[in-house]
Amino acid sequence: MAFAILATGSKHKCKKSNMGSLKIKEAHINRDENYEGIAKHADPKLKDLNQNLIGDGDIYSAVKREIDPIKYRPNQTGNNEPVVSYDLLLTASPEYFYEVDQDKNCTYKKREDYDKRLKDWTEKTKAYLEKEHYCVAASLHLDETTPHIHATAVPFQKNAEGIYDKTMT
Repeated sequence: MAFAILATGSKHKCKKSNMGSLKIKEAHINRDENYEGIAKHADPKLKDLNQNLIGDGDIYSAVKREIDPIKYRPNQTGNNEPVVSYDLLLTASPEYFYEVDQDKNCTYKKREDYDKRLKDWTEKTKAYLEKEHYCVAASLHLDETTPHIHATAVPFQKNAEGIYDKTMT
């Protein structure tokens, strides 16, 4: 049986970012070779299969564009760098995409079936992100065993006056 998976961070805590940590996140998601924290389980030969679904891969600029410092009024907590984004990791269990044997080896059922499932899953996941989260960046990764999407959303929404209201802590 296949499952949809939505991870929001380690130990069920949403991974949150401030402006200072966005470049590190961006380097990891974009598979920057100069970044030491690049996913070791990613196949560098498949990097070109990865694609941006929302935005152009410049996560820092996308968040900065949305979090206008003049209109954004953070809570007065003494924190100089407020949370400006949160991460989502979306995937499905390997059984959705592949035939998985008892030794956990994955093979295509049929290449056409895989392509159709990937396309359907990607479109539905992107629609979910656009509807349910203020998503400013999303990247589909196909350079690992199971396809997955890294998404970045801002925890704010503009109110009628164009001022950001905090929607998440």
